[in-house]
Amino acid sequence: MDWINTPPPYPDEALESYLLRLTNHLGFPEYSDFAEEIWALLVESTPDAFGNYPLSLHQANIYRAKVASKLWAQGLLFVGKQRGVEESELLKLALMHSKTVYSPNYKAVFRNGVDYPFAFLRKNHTPVCPECIAESPYIRQHWQFLTHQVCHRHKVHLLTHCPSCHAQLDYQSSGSITYCECGFDLTTAETTEAGQCLIALSQWLLGEKIAEQGMFALSLDIPARFGLLLWYTHRYGDKENGDLTQCFTYFKTWPESLYDELDEALQKGDAVRIQPWNKTTLSAVFGNLVKEARSLPSRDMSRNPILKAIAAYLSSLVHGHAGQHADNPSNMLVSTLEASTLLGCTTDEVNRLNDHGYLQTAFRLKLHEKIESHKPIYHLRDVMTLGITHMQSSTDGLNIFLPEW
Repeated sequence: MDWINTPPPYPDEALESYLLRLTNHLGFPEYSDFAEEIWALLVESTPDAFGNYPLSLHQANIYRAKVASKLWAQGLLFVGKQRGVEESELLKLALMHSKTVYSPNYKAVFRNGVDYPFAFLRKNHTPVCPECIAESPYIRQHWQFLTHQVCHRHKVHLLTHCPSCHAQLDYQSSGSITYCECGFDLTTAETTEAGQCLIALSQWLLGEKIAEQGMFALSLDIPARFGLLLWYTHRYGDKENGDLTQCFTYFKTWPESLYDELDEALQKGDAVRIQPWNKTTLSAVFGNLVKEARSLPSRDMSRNPILKAIAAYLSSLVHGHAGQHADNPSNMLVSTLEASTLLGCTTDEVNRLNDHGYLQTAFRLKLHEKIESHKPIYHLRDVMTLGITHMQSSTDGLNIFLPEW
């Protein structure tokens, strides 16, 4: 194989796209033929590397590996070495497993310093922009995310199905970036104009600044921006077929859009509750509001505007009933997990605050009773007041109130 004049990858190119282009450049009829050649060279040079290069393009990305991701990474390093360039070049294109977890329990993938929600990855198809591949025939990584439905450069909808055979486009199955399996030239496909909302949303998700208000005026990194959309689709819509135009409108009027909903939930909770407020849980009124905003992907409120807005709303609720002796919503019960989220600390720290008398339980516990993190046990007003009096700081991140000893 002649590796001397192999084309370099584009910074925003999908790994599978580059491997396919490399296959074509080196003269292999199929990716599987190229993969077998790489596999043979690996076994020859490193016998214990048996099986560390996937033979299917669908399985080529590192996040696809369940137990052999380290071996697959070694295979990509080997390909980079053959090209005579920086060995980690292909690893910068790869989607890898991430230790980050988006609330409430969504895994993430990692690519070149950025976390993305795994739930947003298109699993079986990849739409294209005919005008983009006509200019430069490669697959952009962001096309493989469900959140990107339009091309922000050409302001058109991405093409999801072949205009000729109407099959869903999947370049990894067809083995071609510019042609459908039926032979139709995708660069000649007609496009439809996209709405401004979806164009602006796509630009924003790529890290660009857009001239909008509300959430879009905040300075947020890309993982946080994807976290906001994940929170929205989990709470209001369908990740596969969600209406991102409504999502754009919702965040454009932030935080009033959320506060109106919480006011309505509070009124409904007051109307249907059968117990006094001091025995009503926060989750009974607002659902898993706090838990779902706990990490998107950060718990730092300066990087998590959803959690920051929720904390501000609950603080306002407590302040609005300050000094009232009658039972009121500020007496709602919150769990240790909810308290730790609102205070910006760990659950162990909340337990220590309780042990040292800074945060008292709403009712007496049994001797040596273990406090479970999900059990509603603290008054909302006590938690929010403690936050005001003890957590004010110029630093970001988790707060430490008391030492562990």
